[in-house]
Amino acid sequence: MDRELSPQVLNDWLGDRLLVKYMTGPDADPEGADRTVTGQAEARTELLYLEQIGVYGVVVKKVAEGSSEFIPWGALLAILDIRSAEPDDVV
Repeated sequence: MDRELSPQVLNDWLGDRLLVKYMTGPDADPEGADRTVTGQAEARTELLYLEQIGVYGVVVKKVAEGSSEFIPWGALLAILDIRSAEPDDVV
């Protein structure tokens, strides 16, 4: 599929489960919120529901946990529609 990713494509995908690749840093300890967190950035690939599209990024919902998370545009590496893919091609 050589369709360019455009805002309309993302609007069409709202509410769908998608394969999202993004960069993230180390998790902060909620009890040590006043401490600086250091560590390596890593790339993650997850099946997520696309909930909202905004000027600064997207809001996704984790399939297993059901919690919403904001991902800024600068951290997104790819958003892939998996509905038309074969199961072995997804990950």
